[in-house]
Amino acid sequence: MSETTATVSPDGKYLFFDRGVEKKGEDGSSYWESNIYWVDFNQLKKELLKRTNSN
Repeated sequence: MSETTATVSPDGKYLFFDRGVEKKGEDGSSYWESNIYWVDFNQLKKELLKRTNSN
């Protein structure tokens, strides 16, 4: 599994990232299957700050 290309939206509200999984074809070849995900970046920032401040 690989997670790459994290990018924050221009308005700073969302974090987008790509998660890929290496797969094997019927012929034995390999390829990557990936999806793009997003999370609420404002909520993530709050959680990270909460964790940082609690240490």
